[in-house]
Amino acid sequence: MTRFSDARQAESKRRGAYVKGKHAKGAPLDSHSHRGAPLDSHSYRGAPLDSHPYRGAQLDSLRLFRNCVVFTLVFGLAAHAYCYFNLALSHDALFSLYRHDMESQVQLGRFMHVPYMALRGSITAPALVGFLSLVFLSFASYLTVELLRIKNTLLVALTCGVLATNVVLTLTNASYLHESDMYMLALLLACGAVWCCRAWKRGWLLGAVLVMASLGFYQAYFSVTLALFIMVAIGRTFDGIDVKRMRAEVVRMLGTVVFGFGLYLAVVFATTTLTGSFTGSYKPAAG
Repeated sequence: MTRFSDARQAESKRRGAYVKGKHAKGAPLDSHSHRGAPLDSHSYRGAPLDSHPYRGAQLDSLRLFRNCVVFTLVFGLAAHAYCYFNLALSHDALFSLYRHDMESQVQLGRFMHVPYMALRGSITAPALVGFLSLVFLSFASYLTVELLRIKNTLLVALTCGVLATNVVLTLTNASYLHESDMYMLALLLACGAVWCCRAWKRGWLLGAVLVMASLGFYQAYFSVTLALFIMVAIGRTFDGIDVKRMRAEVVRMLGTVVFGFGLYLAVVFATTTLTGSFTGSYKPAAG
């Protein structure tokens, strides 16, 4: 029994020396299993959550999203709460208080109004429209800040404030309150198209669908997609990426815009043909 015990102790010491030697040679600490090792002996285990690069990036995105929501709600309510909590309708909003002329919207190429109104309802409720508008605008603000890589809290607040108090939104709430939430959804989809194209290699396909849907809500925000693509491309050139990679990204951006616009024209042709209507001309408020 003594010899057996001594043999086990010798074998244990030999294994400990071997493991210590492997670690001294530069082997990673987590390449072996240590049942009795403390929790923080492995990389990122037991360390603060922010120290892990992936988890830290998630927390940064969550903080950024929270800040965008808060700033958009604060500025949005400060500027437009009167319209959202009072029945002070005018212009087309007064005409469309209880019903919406879907045929004219299809003729204008805004075919997405039809399924959206089926979900939201045709009655113009300022509080509901205002709530949905600020929710969509909060997401659009977050995507814009994320795409432009704005991290400074003050600059994030200014960006959200400019978007929430823009004169276009003010005039929309004054005259077209019944469609304000749809316009903000069009803005969100326009920003989402750029984000999808940048997030995934084949995201330009989903981005093209979002471009089509954005145009189907309100065509004026197609310019937002183009402007964001241009600013993102300029930012990528300052990152110092090689020409081949830059060319591939620009091709995906162009594919998103061209394919999305082609889808939109195809759907407009299909909807006008099926309904027996014709496309009309209209000067948008945001133009």
